[in-house]
Amino acid sequence: MPRKADVGRRRRSLYVVAEEAHLALSQETGMRRTVTPALLAALVSTAATARDVRIATWNLGWHLSQAEAQVWIDRCGSLFALNSGTSRWEPAASGTPGWDLRWGRDARIQWDLSVLPPCDVFQANFRIVPATPDAYKRRSGQIASILGRRIDPDVIAFQEVSGAEAVREVLLDGGAAYHVCSFAGYKVQRLAFAWRRELGEAAEPCSVHEPLSLPELAPENRVRPGLSLGLRIDGKLVRFLSVHLKSSCVSPLEAVEREGRGALAGGNEACQTLQQQVRPLEAWIEERAHGADAVVVLGDFNRNLWHERNRPASEAARTDASDPATPLPEGVRVRNLLARLTTPSRWRRR
Repeated sequence: MPRKADVGRRRRSLYVVAEEAHLALSQETGMRRTVTPALLAALVSTAATARDVRIATWNLGWHLSQAEAQVWIDRCGSLFALNSGTSRWEPAASGTPGWDLRWGRDARIQWDLSVLPPCDVFQANFRIVPATPDAYKRRSGQIASILGRRIDPDVIAFQEVSGAEAVREVLLDGGAAYHVCSFAGYKVQRLAFAWRRELGEAAEPCSVHEPLSLPELAPENRVRPGLSLGLRIDGKLVRFLSVHLKSSCVSPLEAVEREGRGALAGGNEACQTLQQQVRPLEAWIEERAHGADAVVVLGDFNRNLWHERNRPASEAARTDASDPATPLPEGVRVRNLLARLTTPSRWRRR
């Protein structure tokens, strides 16, 4: 399950929480979903509050509001036929339901993944399980029960949600006890925050950190932005940044050779994209640490930070072996994301 991190009563420079979050949907529906590991890194320069603040993060996996889910279910239940000219499956009056097509990152199906999830989101024994509105509603209720009765967070960051309404539907009583914020645009895998109303209105409203989406890339190749929020807790300003970084560059242990898959500084296409996200992520931390009592960076890093944390001490964090506490020189790549972002001397209180 997602884990909680306490901010306050502790003077530690780094919290790292990494655990898989599992949500098994009812046997009756046959729908199952394993949520990707929720990784939390909280960079805290000083004790932020006089109380313990429960912080959680959860990737809900292509989660939509009930109204959006109905559209998605209808689209997946519609028929497709293979166009022999384009070799693509396209909507047709007769043919094969979307549930029965072969999906994947580069599936040859006329479908906009920036708007609606693929139809293979829910599976059992590696077979697609068609969703129904009732099953989807039960799923939201199960998530709400886990959040409200087992986790009970003060602040929670969500990844892979379509927006604020999708979040409210997975909070008890429709989120009556929480403020919720998200954003529109970009792609359907959005970010959101929810925080208890007793913590007050946002000291700094939710704001999209666009540089993290790498806007210099072609629109179809752009990745997810960050989402920031500032809360004043017991008079202390705590700034949050939720992230969902580029996938498929997960672990340095996958890199049999230094340049292989999983090597952040290597030639793998996904790793090269993640490498480009290091600078805007670091820039946000550098800038937003000024004037804050605590800075919390959390979310789905799509990177096994435990593996990075346990790399040999002699292994350089950069390709030029320079000190990760210093600014990153042009042309130099990062090998260890965790070491780069959490070098203690870098985030001392200013």
